[in-house]
Amino acid sequence: MSKATIVLAGGMSQRFGESKPFFRLFGETLLSHTITQVQKFSDETVVAIGRDDSIQKYRRYLNDRVKIAKDDSKYRSPLVGILTGLRLVRSAHAMIVACDLPFLNQRIALNLYDTVTNCDAAVPRWPNGYIEPLHSVYNVAKAKLASEIALQNGELRVSNMIDRLGDVRYVDVEELRRFDRDLLTFFNINTKEDLKKAEEMLRVCQV
Repeated sequence: MSKATIVLAGGMSQRFGESKPFFRLFGETLLSHTITQVQKFSDETVVAIGRDDSIQKYRRYLNDRVKIAKDDSKYRSPLVGILTGLRLVRSAHAMIVACDLPFLNQRIALNLYDTVTNCDAAVPRWPNGYIEPLHSVYNVAKAKLASEIALQNGELRVSNMIDRLGDVRYVDVEELRRFDRDLLTFFNINTKEDLKKAEEMLRVCQV
């Protein structure tokens, strides 16, 4: 089974106050860190960017194996980026991730790809019920249709797309600790403080 991954990298982070994909972590952009991890388990990688983003700017930080999907929608929503990326991939299944996940775990990703084979989506879920829709694997055809219908109805949340899928397999994150004891795969960078934490973790890994 070929495996695609769509990395959402459009727009400006309000909490960061600047374009998060290009913020540097140990000398490399957050986007580059995420792409490095993604390409360990993906046959096909797509970076989805916003209508106002420059393809040329993104291309400077991406290798030739990465496709760039630029949306032309008036809406600003992760769901728009997801649909834009889904329209470009050729694989039957695609993982959707944000661009600020420098510790993506290959074994967890492969487990989610295996899980999605006989359903519409494999979505990690925490004990409190919180789900990780931007760390999940989807049936491309089903997710594309569900995204289109949701957006046609003015529904902009990723959960609106998931609600329209027929068979969603929720994966208990505690079961995923066998692959990633501290679940660092879900560590995302929303603030400068998160960036400092990530730098410290990377520093420890290099010792």
